[in-house]
Amino acid sequence: MLPIKLSIEGLNSYSEKVEIDFQRFYERRLFGIFGDTGSGKSTILDAIFLALYGRIPRLGSQNLDRAINPSNSKIDITFSFQMSDKVYRVERTIYKSDRSSGSKPKERLYMIGEREQVLADKKKEVDDKVEKIIGMKFDEFSKVVILPQNEFAELLKLEGAKRSEIIGHLFDLNIYGEPLYNVVSGRLDRINKDREIMESKLKNLEDISEKSIAEMEEKLIKAKTEREMLTQENAELNNKRNLYERIRDLNKKWEEKKQELKKIEEGLEEIEAMRERLKLDEEMTPVKESFNEWMKLKESISENMKRRGQKERRLVEIAEELRRIEIQKGEFDSSYNEKKDVLNERLLDARKAMELMDEIERLKRVRKEEEENIKRFEREGDSLKRDIEKIDVEIRQIEGEIERVETGIKEISLSEEEKKLYSVLPDVLKKKKDIEDREKSLKKENESLINKKKEYDSLLKRLSGRIVGIVGKSINSHDEAVELIVSKIDELELERKEKNKRLEELRIADTAAGLSRLLKEGEPCPVCGSREHPSPAKGERREEIERLSDEITDIDEQIRRLKDLREKEINQLNTQCITLSENIKQIQEKIDELKNDVERFRQELLSIFPEEFVNNAEQMDRNFKTRQEKREELEKDLKRLTQSRGEKKEILNEKRSKMTELSTRLEERRAGLERLRVDLDAKLDELNRRTGGKRPEDMKREAERGLDELESMRKSFERSLSDKRLEKNTEEIHLENIKKEIEKDQLRYSELETFLLKKATEKGVSIEDLRGFFLDKEERDRVARKIEDYERKKNILFGELKQIERQIDELPLKDLPEGEPERTYRMLAELGERIGNLNREIGAMEERIEKGRKSLEEKSSLLKSLEEIKIESGRMDSLKKLIEGKGMVRYLSTCLMDKILGYSNEILEKIMGKRMAIRVSSDLSFQVKDFQYNSIRDVKTLSGGEMFIISFALALSLSYYIQSRRGKEIKFFFIDEGFSSLDKNLLEAVNLVLESVRSQKDKLVGLISHIDDVKSFVPQYLYVKRDRTGSSRIY
Repeated sequence: MLPIKLSIEGLNSYSEKVEIDFQRFYERRLFGIFGDTGSGKSTILDAIFLALYGRIPRLGSQNLDRAINPSNSKIDITFSFQMSDKVYRVERTIYKSDRSSGSKPKERLYMIGEREQVLADKKKEVDDKVEKIIGMKFDEFSKVVILPQNEFAELLKLEGAKRSEIIGHLFDLNIYGEPLYNVVSGRLDRINKDREIMESKLKNLEDISEKSIAEMEEKLIKAKTEREMLTQENAELNNKRNLYERIRDLNKKWEEKKQELKKIEEGLEEIEAMRERLKLDEEMTPVKESFNEWMKLKESISENMKRRGQKERRLVEIAEELRRIEIQKGEFDSSYNEKKDVLNERLLDARKAMELMDEIERLKRVRKEEEENIKRFEREGDSLKRDIEKIDVEIRQIEGEIERVETGIKEISLSEEEKKLYSVLPDVLKKKKDIEDREKSLKKENESLINKKKEYDSLLKRLSGRIVGIVGKSINSHDEAVELIVSKIDELELERKEKNKRLEELRIADTAAGLSRLLKEGEPCPVCGSREHPSPAKGERREEIERLSDEITDIDEQIRRLKDLREKEINQLNTQCITLSENIKQIQEKIDELKNDVERFRQELLSIFPEEFVNNAEQMDRNFKTRQEKREELEKDLKRLTQSRGEKKEILNEKRSKMTELSTRLEERRAGLERLRVDLDAKLDELNRRTGGKRPEDMKREAERGLDELESMRKSFERSLSDKRLEKNTEEIHLENIKKEIEKDQLRYSELETFLLKKATEKGVSIEDLRGFFLDKEERDRVARKIEDYERKKNILFGELKQIERQIDELPLKDLPEGEPERTYRMLAELGERIGNLNREIGAMEERIEKGRKSLEEKSSLLKSLEEIKIESGRMDSLKKLIEGKGMVRYLSTCLMDKILGYSNEILEKIMGKRMAIRVSSDLSFQVKDFQYNSIRDVKTLSGGEMFIISFALALSLSYYIQSRRGKEIKFFFIDEGFSSLDKNLLEAVNLVLESVRSQKDKLVGLISHIDDVKSFVPQYLYVKRDRTGSSRIY
């Protein structure tokens, strides 16, 4: 979150509206808020809190009436801020609660984009929405934005319970003290009450047991067995009853169906007559279609004759009307042009009068504008007088500020000796950095050399071990390894060659001995050709041949393994050794080169800069740069003030010149106004002469209305004449069509009448009497359905009778025994009553058993719950003893302080270097580890400056901790140094803190102070001062 703009009016000492634009501080990231005690510095923070949360930290939840300036009736606050990549604006207007007007607070939250969007417009909605956007509650935000280093400074000095109380307040942990103890005590009391209730319920369930339930279940089984027997007997009686009822119902149904069939057969004669009627209708179907067409043509010809007569009479009427319209139009045309000219003349007069009226209105407007311009010029004159007086005062103030800035420039300017040192410092720092870089590189290269040598020795040892295992000799360098392997291979190959030679000799000898055993005396030998064959060797050489073959195979395997070892391992290790040897050589050369560079740079450095200042060169450079930057800032301020003074003087001259010019123009405007009045009176006289008192608009409307009516009459005559002519032509066409239609129908009528007369003669009737031989579709369908229904009902009844007879044949009895089924009904009623009684008894027993089971389950559950409650009671009792007093608060405070101190010590290291760190013990006592003297110090031994830095680090750590816990980042905060005066040590501490803050590029930091000495550390600042009315102003 970053603040953008703040507007305050009516809050505490800000009786008039002031605005603060925080964007101008973004570049430097550090600004101050300075002013005397009570000037209104802290009210700026109050305004931010009031805008965001609707509350002020210093007032808590009290009525905001106390915060409204006595001379104001309300507070107006507007605050714009950025969160992530979105911009929001909060507006709040808060009235005094005793206002008679009854105005309600106005509170709104906007999101600013391409267009403004209202996110909330009620206090609760605005408060909730802002809290959700920022991601922090009021108390957390107050600790993040206003670093509470004063509370930490007080905390470091306190001892015992007071320290624990303040830590609990800082971390909101005091709720784990007495409030948590009360909650646990209340929980323990409720558990003990629940325990008493359970024990009471268990006492009431003492009689419930598995044995009592088992006895009830045994009785239930006996009752159910008896019920089953009765149910079986009841089923047999029901079967018998059903048989008797079936016999009775089937006989009765057979009689009913027999009577229905007899009744249907009585209508057979009528059905036969209907069949004959349908047959005759089918024969006359062609005649019926011609008859229907003949009847329709007869009606059509009669109707068309009537229509022809009507059309002929209408044509006579239209001719008469057309003649009358032509006469009326001729009379109208003779007077049309004369009336139109008169009306046009009246319209022209009305328009001239309206133009004159517009001119009069224009002159009135011009007169009014001139009067307003004269008043505006008079107001501008008064405003210019006030501006001139105000600019005179501002010029005097700027000249005083210029004098103060010039004094400041003289105080911080570098002396000649300092300028000489400052001019060579860039080269000094560069050379010093070069020396440090090379010393670091030298250290790194030495470490690398040692590691490479160790790695080479390790590889050589591995290589030597492998060689010793193979050839039985050690090596002193990697070059010897390959030579020994090659020598060993040559030795084995020579041995293999000798053994191969011996093996070949043995094989020849063995072959000869074998042949000699097979040859007969006098046969030539196939090997040597001799016919004399000595006796074969008695000792076979097979064993020696096999031994030599095995030895040669072993030698081949050894040679193969040696070659594989040379290729896959020895050569690789040898290559690595060669590479490491080359690396070691290169590193050694680089080390020598770096040593020479360090010595050369050191000599060059001492030749341009005194040796006693070398170690403090960075500090000197920082101090010189700071003074130069401040001098440049002051020179910029001086230039700005000088430019501002010149601009003010130019503005003053322009104002005075404008004042003179304004007076001249005012006189000219007054003369022009008088001329306008004379011209307006003349125009009014002319208008009265033209209109005779009538309104020009009325004259124009009357003339236009007359012209419209005249034109409307002309068009009406033309339209009526055209419509009558069109109507005459249409009627003539209709009459011709009717005549043609009559002629066509009469021809077809004659043809059909001849055909129908012939058929009527055949039947001995007239044409009209043929109608009696036809059935229409509805009557035909009705007769056909009636015949179909008769056949269907008859067939159904036949089928039902056959089915009933089959069902009767399938029954075991054909006739009912005497007294049945009434006797069976009585027996079923008696048996049903017995079964009902048994069911009620069984239901009651099952209900008692179910109730007993539930009671037994309840008893088991109560016993289990009672055991759990006893365990819970023991836990609560242990927890109660554990949190009694402040034990839990101390434990949680220690845990959180460990996290806070982790952040704090990182911040201390950034500010002071590895000089000191703060620690906390289990009893929340603080100690300081001093690395400079390797000792533990009591916080009471800290200087004012050290105490300030440590307090600041703790407060900033708390801010970081809260932000990390909420996952939201607040990119601005305020530091309140909280000291009435600054000694040298504390001044240095403030400087260190501010240098650390300025290094944080993503933070905007405000320093609140009433000490003028702090201004020298701050690049930009606001100065809060009360004017002579008591209202706070920001400069």
